Amino acid sequence: DYQKLNSAAYLEFQATLKNIDFILGTRAEDYDISGTAFNYKNNRVEDLVNFKKFKFFPNASVQYNFAKQVYFALNYNRKISLPSISVLNPNNTTFSGPNSESAGNPNLQPTIFDNFEAKLSAVDYVFIGYNVSVAKNQVVQKISRVGDVVINSQDNVSELKIHNFNVGF
Repeated sequence: DYQKLNSAAYLEFQATLKNIDFILGTRAEDYDISGTAFNYKNNRVEDLVNFKKFKFFPNASVQYNFAKQVYFALNYNRKISLPSISVLNPNNTTFSGPNSESAGNPNLQPTIFDNFEAKLSAVDYVFIGYNVSVAKNQVVQKISRVGDVVINSQDNVSELKIHNFNVGF
């Protein structure tokens, strides 16, 4: 049994000063996620770990325009990603047999991303960029072994960094 209530509002300011464009914004979100799940090992219904938070998700961008359609940009934004219902559902078993076990994890928490990007672009077709995302509570697939049984589960990793280097022509 899973309940989710989400409310959000967004505010953004934009300005230009000579060859520099500025964007500053924030999204305010209120989350109330709760529920219960039947624990087959204990043979009882248990409360899930609640996620009840009000958070701000800011974004900022500074872009220097060298010429028309040629620019250098620095960006920051914070985002949230909720786990999908399929990975939360403890009854979602893709395969189960004598030597394997697979099920969802109803106690997964949302992932918060802090994204940083630098990009040099010309006419939107030629670009070079670098992006770093710091993910807190990233949902990952975990494979473990207990005796002769392989267990496929979903879990939160406390922090994960993702680096991307992009070149396009």
